[in-house]
Amino acid sequence: QATLPQGRPFCGTSPFTTRAPMAPGQYSADPQQHTLQPIVTGATVIGLKYNGGVLLACDTLASYGSQARYKDVCRMKKVGDFTLIGASGEYSDFQYIGKLLDELDNEDYLFEDGCKMGPHEYSSYIGRVMYNRRSKFNPLYNQFVVVGKKKDGPTQLSFVDHQGTFFEEDYIA
Repeated sequence: QATLPQGRPFCGTSPFTTRAPMAPGQYSADPQQHTLQPIVTGATVIGLKYNGGVLLACDTLASYGSQARYKDVCRMKKVGDFTLIGASGEYSDFQYIGKLLDELDNEDYLFEDGCKMGPHEYSSYIGRVMYNRRSKFNPLYNQFVVVGKKKDGPTQLSFVDHQGTFFEEDYIA
């Protein structure tokens, strides 16, 4: 093992690296790091039940830190046949949840049992994912408004936050 002029051991390819060699199976000398603060965020989502339906509205601004950077961002997503979600908070976390929901919808389709998930089931799923991530100290920084109407059932309007809290209400902002 080579040494630097100051007598420190030389590790790696740079003579200025002074880290000890990594253990077998370790892919990084640094500990696992989690997001500590959201970067690209959006804010306004409102949901409202009315006679015969439900309304969901979101603004289209996504801020990069304190800068109003992206002015035409859609923060709503259709999930399954009966559900629409709107998200505030970190946009990349919203994209991650959207990917999970698409995978869940594909699995639901592949069962071919005639039973489809609706807004209540998706809200519950999102709440469990958010609670799971919070419990692992790696939360997703989002709040969701989930709306929909499953066939002849009642309209659903629910809220899910970054801690996994889930509730239904007649109006949510």
